[in-house]
Amino acid sequence: MPGVLEGRVAIITGASRGIGRALAIRLAQEGADIVVAAKSEQSTERLPGSIYETAEEVRRIGRRALPVKVDVRDEAQIAAMVEAAAREFGRIDILINNAGALWWQPVLDTPAKRFDLLMQVNVRAAYLCCYYVLPHMQRQRWGHIITMAPPISTEPNPGMVAYMIAKMGMARLAIGIAAEHRKDNIASNSLWPVTPIESAAVINHGLGERAQWRTPEIMCDAVMAILSREPSACTGRQLLDEEILREARALAAEKNLSDRAEFLTADATALPFPDDYFDVIIANDVMEHVAQPEAVLREAYRVLKPGGRFFTNFPPYYHPYGAHLSDVIGIPWVHALFSEPVLIEAYRELVKDLPDADMRLSLRLGDPATNSIELTYINHMTIKRFRRIVEESPFKIAHWRLVPLRTFLRPLAAVAPEFFMKAVVCILEK
Repeated sequence: MPGVLEGRVAIITGASRGIGRALAIRLAQEGADIVVAAKSEQSTERLPGSIYETAEEVRRIGRRALPVKVDVRDEAQIAAMVEAAAREFGRIDILINNAGALWWQPVLDTPAKRFDLLMQVNVRAAYLCCYYVLPHMQRQRWGHIITMAPPISTEPNPGMVAYMIAKMGMARLAIGIAAEHRKDNIASNSLWPVTPIESAAVINHGLGERAQWRTPEIMCDAVMAILSREPSACTGRQLLDEEILREARALAAEKNLSDRAEFLTADATALPFPDDYFDVIIANDVMEHVAQPEAVLREAYRVLKPGGRFFTNFPPYYHPYGAHLSDVIGIPWVHALFSEPVLIEAYRELVKDLPDADMRLSLRLGDPATNSIELTYINHMTIKRFRRIVEESPFKIAHWRLVPLRTFLRPLAAVAPEFFMKAVVCILEK
């Protein structure tokens, strides 16, 4: 069955890893041919992924891919990328301005060289990509441009002034193009996630807590919610991922179309489903937080069909940041060095003047108004404990893998896995 984007051609910048790579794969699954544009030609341990690896994944789906090495700071390289895309595929329907540079530091820690880099990689690059792609879309009288930028705001954003100047410029670009090219049936929108998306950039910059991150798939769903509409039906907007997905669900209900997902709040030890109901259950970063992991596994076994699989992963307790307090306490193994009451008081003191202090305290400590000495969110799952729980469960182990913090730490991880493993990855089968 043809996909929603069958016959379309998409250029995605920053497509060697993270959100860009996920978008390339998703748009290919929906029928598009993909121009994989990024700087990385080789994968590294710190920055895994390359344009050739992403292109190969697209081809395995059955779509055409054109990997293009491009430094988006260089106008000539952007022009050449667009020319190569038009020559290879004969058209350009979609541009996703995903490439970006991060720098979250105060003004006095942002020299001119760093400021210029932010402007070049973010707003200038997006501008030039639009500049060279728009004539092709005009000739076709069809096009979608999506620029990854937050809605325009007057909030001061201390500590990220330069970064937000660039991002606000990208949002202005998106809505400006929408107004200029509405008559050409070219849509232009900005899109931004409500919470951080797990990627190399987020991990390497330590942005927030892993438990707060979402996978790139939510951005893929949001992008498809835009691209599934005719350009004239969705343009000139500054969208958040959750916002456009709510609209998509409402539209599906209005058109009597079944949605792909249903959201439910329930007790994981007493799920409101009959026996042998699901083919797959995915528990991402769950088992280290639930109060009764044994009961959760028993319930998962009940609702899975015979042969069904339970996928889970988690960072073990003695992971350097296993306490999940690193949003403000960035000391490795801090939870192994200090008691929970000490950590609670330190955490309260560090967040008290932050604008989202109540949210952080509520997440970590429960009700911030109480004097509880319990870290309600702390990870309590060791590798040894989880292995015992699994072996005592009715499941059989289909896959078990321990992932070291870094490749060069593999020898230490073999000797002291609790301290030097980044994650446990496990697949259980009924």
